[in-house]
Amino acid sequence: MSAPASTFDLTPTHVLNQSWPAHARLHEVWLLSAGALIGCFAVYLIWFFGNSRRSESPLACALMSCMLCGFFIAAGTASLYGGLLIDPATAHLMPNQDRAFGMPLNSFLFGVSWILLLAGTTLTLAPGEAAR
Repeated sequence: MSAPASTFDLTPTHVLNQSWPAHARLHEVWLLSAGALIGCFAVYLIWFFGNSRRSESPLACALMSCMLCGFFIAAGTASLYGGLLIDPATAHLMPNQDRAFGMPLNSFLFGVSWILLLAGTTLTLAPGEAAR
């Protein structure tokens, strides 16, 4: 989840956008850094805890779900604080005008990430998987 977000957000459309206030750019880098660190910790929990995956996978899923859910809360409440999912001033800089399948690209990518996260967690909790 963290790599695609960082790839798109470390560009002139976000962090390097000179029209953004410097403090807003600092907050964006803070969010990206926190997300990357939580993502690394989640991978550590899943990959390096051997037979304890049954208990660590839900924790890793919960950590990453917090990051993804935070995005969807921000997107769902954007009209309350004047936020936009697609900035008309920078959409032309993004692939396919910042859209995928008719929806904002970030919503699509984070939605797919969440589905994959939940599917992977479900697979690790399947009967017989804990003994691996």
